[in-house]
Amino acid sequence: DAKDALAPLALELSVAPPLADGSTSLERFRLPARGRFRLPAGTLPADPNGSTRRYTLTLVASKLGRSSTASVAVDVEAIPQLGVSIELDGLPANGKLAPNARLRLKGSLAGAAGVSRAGLTYRWAVASDAADEAPPDLARADVSLTGDSSPNLSLRPLVLVPGGVYTFTLTATTLAGVSGGASVRVTVNRPPFGGGLVVSPPTGVGMTTLFELSAPGWYDEDAPLVYRFTDSAVDADGALSASTLSDEEGDTFVDTYLEPGAHTVTVQVFDFYRASATGTAELNVTDLPEYTTAVLADVSARAQLAASDQRQSEAFSLLGSVARSLQKAQGRGAGGGARRALGEGEGEGEGEGEGEGEG
Repeated sequence: DAKDALAPLALELSVAPPLADGSTSLERFRLPARGRFRLPAGTLPADPNGSTRRYTLTLVASKLGRSSTASVAVDVEAIPQLGVSIELDGLPANGKLAPNARLRLKGSLAGAAGVSRAGLTYRWAVASDAADEAPPDLARADVSLTGDSSPNLSLRPLVLVPGGVYTFTLTATTLAGVSGGASVRVTVNRPPFGGGLVVSPPTGVGMTTLFELSAPGWYDEDAPLVYRFTDSAVDADGALSASTLSDEEGDTFVDTYLEPGAHTVTVQVFDFYRASATGTAELNVTDLPEYTTAVLADVSARAQLAASDQRQSEAFSLLGSVARSLQKAQGRGAGGGARRALGEGEGEGEGEGEGEGEG
């Protein structure tokens, strides 16, 4: 009758078994057009084990208290995929890549029984977590030793930014279009940062001034940090010398005497996984006017005091500086140079005699 014709028709579509979120209603997929629903790809997932999964879609139409139902069965088959895995080769226990190390990733295939691997191709891609960083081009020879189309990937050292986090993805595709992929994240170890090298005082006199080299402000999450102090110098004659002021230790400073000349001192700071950074400073050390007996006695007394206070490195640096300075002074000549280095005598015989006694 006219009343039935004008009454609205209600439609409800449901599915069994439930979707991944546990729901059975498909109302959210209704289109504006009357009586139509559209389910996007993936709404009815395949069986994760690769077998066919059957869904039953049921439509209920109701009007004025009367209803009717219709059902249809839908079989969803799993699309064959290649199983791809990536192995990280040679990373340390903390999982971080040293900036100067070569990254090696090994790709392999598994699964996809019955899938032809004819015409199999590979493609590597990389993305950085830093939005403002352009990822390296893996196809370039100065970036990758293997290119971006090999099952394995080998990056050259220093390609990735220290402290950066990268996602590497390998995709394998057959000639028939069957594909699979895998991804792995790589964190690049960041060397210690934020510190420097301070020398106090900034100038001084050889064998007299005790210099303190300190390395404040260095930080790294991979503690503990160790410090190595070294020195390179050029003396008045242009001779070059280099020495280690302290081995790798936890102390952030070292006290030392330096020989006359222009010095470049360096601290190298290592984190627990051997990533390192350096700080440098320059200073000039002037020479003593004379190496008299009184001067040498004072140096000897200061060395003995340092040794008695368990400041062995300070004592050794002072005595070593004295020995090398005397050798250089003696080498400048047997006349006035020898008297300057070894004593205060007026005659050649007296100067040589005192020199031998001091030696």
